Amino acid sequence: MKRRKWLFWLLLPVGLVFGNCQVIPESRSPETFVITPIPTQAPTPTTTSTLKATTTTLIPTLSPLSTPTSLSEVPVVGSSSGGIVEELSVEDLTLRAGWILVGTVVDLESEWNNERTLIFTHVTVAVEDHIKGASEQMEVTVTVPGGQVGDVGVSVSGVPAFSKGEEVLLFLEGNEAGVFHVLGGFQGKFVIYGDKVFVEGKQMPFTDLVNEIQEVLERR
Repeated sequence: MKRRKWLFWLLLPVGLVFGNCQVIPESRSPETFVITPIPTQAPTPTTTSTLKATTTTLIPTLSPLSTPTSLSEVPVVGSSSGGIVEELSVEDLTLRAGWILVGTVVDLESEWNNERTLIFTHVTVAVEDHIKGASEQMEVTVTVPGGQVGDVGVSVSGVPAFSKGEEVLLFLEGNEAGVFHVLGGFQGKFVIYGDKVFVEGKQMPFTDLVNEIQEVLERR
């Protein structure tokens, strides 16, 4: 018995040296000790979840400009303080206009304003006759709000539209530097077809309109 204990303590350091071993007595012989490796459990594989970052690049786009719903949103000469176009007779137009002329639209050019909040169209008119206003200009440029730049178009209610090649009689406000605007919105533009003039569905002989303008100018 003493010999067995002595042998046990002698073999114990061997098991410690091998680390994964243990000293157990052999059941078949009380005098024999066997060094048996301790079964090691394979480490449980750990699953590492890798989170992949996704980057979404926001590309700014330019939204089409909304069409203004009233003339208060754009500068229109001849409108009332409330932003609604004041109804003007031929006499009113004649007295208030700085220039009255007859001409042909020869060019249209639309561009954004500096703030890119509204599109304006510059209408070049080749002047054929000056009815009112001392001017030697054979061409005038009339600026109106609205128009189209690229895929963006703006139409402003109450503002006259122009097309290249049309003959017109215009009542204008402006300055000597040649910056002109149509007086009274659509009311200040008469389209000439043959011997008649048309404005918003109404028509009258061209000579009658010119005579009425001349009579007002003579009475003032």
